[in-house]
Amino acid sequence: MRTVLAVVSCNLFLTVPFSAHGQEVFKVAVRAYESSHGEEIKLIDLNLPAREGFPLSFQSGNVKRIENIDVDLGASLLIRIKKADMGRILLDLRLEIAQDNASGPTNNLIIGKTVRLIDQLALHQRKKIVVSKDHAGKPILWIEVEVNKG
Repeated sequence: MRTVLAVVSCNLFLTVPFSAHGQEVFKVAVRAYESSHGEEIKLIDLNLPAREGFPLSFQSGNVKRIENIDVDLGASLLIRIKKADMGRILLDLRLEIAQDNASGPTNNLIIGKTVRLIDQLALHQRKKIVVSKDHAGKPILWIEVEVNKG
């Protein structure tokens, strides 16, 4: 049995003011894809404003209560950006995807994947991160991220 997460799509066009300390504003595009039976499925498609030095987080999905514990299901994204040398930025991105694979009311199995990327990127550079591959080495889950000036 295959569980497909709902597609999360969000385009936020918010005005994030420059701070008094000169921190810059960036636009971050994050997309996550899954490949199944030769079909490419877009799981996440986000365009979010981010201010240098301030964490940006986004969560979609729902919460399941198991034995008095709240379990977040769906996608969770945390991004931090800092300026680096020569027009580059330091990107710290964490993406978590969690699914409920319970087979009954008393059987609780949460399956999740976490990806963390800490890397220097040039502005306007798209970075592809492969999370998992099939037996032939082809990507089955990957994310793409791109950062631009806001």
